[in-house]
Amino acid sequence: MEKLTLRQFLASALGGRAQAAPTAPAPRDPAPVRQSSRPAASPLVNRGIEVQRRSERFPDFWVTNQRGERKRFRSDLINGKKVILGFIYTRCEGICPLTTHNMRRVYEILEEELENGLQMISLSLDPSRDTVHDLAQYANDHRVNLPGWDFVVAGNEEDTVALRKATGAYEIDPELDRNLSQHSGLLTFGNDRTNRWMGLGAGSDPEIIAKSFIRTTREGAIARLSRDSGPGIPLAARRLNARMRAAHEDPVCDVAAAASGSIATKP
Repeated sequence: MEKLTLRQFLASALGGRAQAAPTAPAPRDPAPVRQSSRPAASPLVNRGIEVQRRSERFPDFWVTNQRGERKRFRSDLINGKKVILGFIYTRCEGICPLTTHNMRRVYEILEEELENGLQMISLSLDPSRDTVHDLAQYANDHRVNLPGWDFVVAGNEEDTVALRKATGAYEIDPELDRNLSQHSGLLTFGNDRTNRWMGLGAGSDPEIIAKSFIRTTREGAIARLSRDSGPGIPLAARRLNARMRAAHEDPVCDVAAAASGSIATKP
């Protein structure tokens, strides 16, 4: 009589319904995780629901700055920071010099913000020609080789286009968008911690850009920025308000003086 194995006996007794236990797949090695010295920004929560950060749409490509340092665009330059981003290329004879000049003025106005994580970024639109040496020379020529300001270039044209489109700096007309000399003159700025972003033309008045930056990137409720004193008003805002009043000779801006009637307002 033929001997049956235990498996065959069970299969016969159960009418052939016994199935071999599925073999569990071998566990995979976990994917390597890139370590960062900077803690990740905490997730945003609105009414108990986690909200996606706008910066999560930004590609995390490698870029190289004017000092030869390689950095991840999103992880190293955006994550958890207050950011001002402009677009230039070193051979540009159009809007780029004005963009850089205005960014320098904004940098000077907002210098105190450097302690609060302000990151200035000038992204090259010409990766096929702009080298690290070119970026360093450009920064030196414009006297903007400053702490907290990175002039960066991506590894190739494809990455550069992806970065431009993710940050809104592109033309809808494809032909115009491909024309380097007609590139968008946009400054994008925001606070990754609060997920508040906006953009202005790079040719705008630097003081208006700075004031818009302060309003957009503030954390927590503060008094109206039209005043130059009060709880929570950033030092940069107080100085900026005083400078704008002096420049425009507009006593209406001085709320306290106007309220007391000590200064006659303009008609």
